[in-house]
Amino acid sequence: MKKSLAMMLVLIMVCALPGIASANSGGSINGAGITKDAVFIELQDITFADSVKVELFSDKTLLTTATLKKGFVDANKPQSFVTCCIPTEGEDEAWSLTPWIPRDKIVPNKAVLFVDDQEMNTMTFKLDAEDWAALPGTVPYSGSINGACITQNAVSIELEDITFEKSVQVKLFSGETLLTTATLKGVTPGSYGFLTCCIATETADEYWSLTPWTPKDDVVPNKAVLVVDGHEMDMKTFELDTKEWAALPGTASPYNGGTTGGESHWHPPVTPAPVPVVVIPPKTGDMTIWQSILHFFGVI
Repeated sequence: MKKSLAMMLVLIMVCALPGIASANSGGSINGAGITKDAVFIELQDITFADSVKVELFSDKTLLTTATLKKGFVDANKPQSFVTCCIPTEGEDEAWSLTPWIPRDKIVPNKAVLFVDDQEMNTMTFKLDAEDWAALPGTVPYSGSINGACITQNAVSIELEDITFEKSVQVKLFSGETLLTTATLKGVTPGSYGFLTCCIATETADEYWSLTPWTPKDDVVPNKAVLVVDGHEMDMKTFELDTKEWAALPGTASPYNGGTTGGESHWHPPVTPAPVPVVVIPPKTGDMTIWQSILHFFGVI
């Protein structure tokens, strides 16, 4: 009986350990700021058994999660202050980071503290945007649309101040209808003062792949949206000359289901001229008596 009670007591204690650890866990966020190469989050009254994590946000977007590495801070001992260091280049020796790309225009403004996987505290804050952008490693992904025009065989979208790491896309619209999406290819990621997005109406440009589309004479593009590294950067509406658009090679008749690759423009149908009906009266000798009478009166 005593042995059974002892085993039950041990089992209860083992089951209660996570709860005890959780009950002893604690901590809060005291503030945030920028150093010469990082964002720091000041943590206060930290007690943990297993883990400390800080999630860094910009509004609702999770930027990265910093996790305290083993051996840098003693577990199960109250710590008055712990500084979470989140560099914009590399990692701090005490904190590992989930992969992220610090962006000039996406400024952190919220941190969430987790201790032993329990959410303990959330704090919003405001960092100086210029100080953030000046940190080493922040990527100024950027870009804008400067204008649009028609060349001899394409619609040309002029892009300005493009900085990208992965992708540049231009979505071409007519009203609310997406016509095609052009994706930059064969260009080394980096910063470019000017880029020309060439959206050909026949064969795609060597630097811009296109999603399948059928350019129509009567569906004229009037809007472009620029997307850099998956983020919408700019939108511009414009007005192209409808005759110049319809004259581009490869544009299809509004009554044609697809392009032919040549001059596939619409022409109005030709109505054939009416064929006159000529009534030739029979010869007199072949007439019946009634036809003879009608012929006598000039009816036939």
